[in-house]
Amino acid sequence: MADAMATLGLELERAVAAYTVAAAAHRANPGDDDCQSAIAIAALDAFEAASRIAAMPAATIPDLRIKAQALAQLFDAVPGSRPSGAEQRLLCQQIIEGLLALG
Repeated sequence: MADAMATLGLELERAVAAYTVAAAAHRANPGDDDCQSAIAIAALDAFEAASRIAAMPAATIPDLRIKAQALAQLFDAVPGSRPSGAEQRLLCQQIIEGLLALG
């Protein structure tokens, strides 16, 4: 299962990188529909990866790190957000439970 979580972590990193590139291209060419489409696709890919990460149980510290990374990306996607979305709440709960189980 740790391999699956690591794979999802890589998917999230790739989607966030694609979003960053698409957003920079959009800032350079605000009227370009292809740039806007690339942003939407990358954002959806990142959200789907974060949702799948939230759906998996964390078995190790590296799994918890991946969940924390997903949570951080969700917060970055909505500046000033609180853990109000279902994925954000679930990730917060899982990270807390995982850390408490360790100590």
